[in-house]
Amino acid sequence: MKKRLSIAAVLGVAGLLAFLVAGYAGSAKSATRVSSGVSPLPSSSCGPLIYKGSGSPDFIVASDLPLQGAGRAQTIELTKAEVWALTRAHFKAGKYKIAYQSYDDSTAQAGGWDSAKCAANARL
Repeated sequence: MKKRLSIAAVLGVAGLLAFLVAGYAGSAKSATRVSSGVSPLPSSSCGPLIYKGSGSPDFIVASDLPLQGAGRAQTIELTKAEVWALTRAHFKAGKYKIAYQSYDDSTAQAGGWDSAKCAANARL
C-alpha cells in the first residue's frame, strides 16, 4: 500500500508539473508570473514557500489537501512526495523555476476536508 501511494504521488506531481508548463505555454494569462520572482500565497492555512533552486522562482505550484483528520497521514506523504519530485527536478519544469507551497483545506470542526475552506483557498 505504501509503495502504491508513493507511485501515485509521484505520478500526480509529474502530471501537475506537466499541466503547469502546458498551461503557461497555451496562455500566459493562466498563471501569475512575476519577473522578479514570486510571492508566497497569503493565508494562515498554508505552509512556507519551498524553493531550493538558484535565483528566484518563476511560479508557485500550490497543493490544497486536507492536512487534518483521518486522511492526514496520506496527504502529508503526498506533500513530501511533491517536494521530493521538485527536488529531483532541481525545482524546474522546463526552463521555469518552480517553488512549492502547501495549503490545508481541512478544518478541525469538519474533522477533515471542508468545502468552504477549499473555496477560500482557491480564491487566494
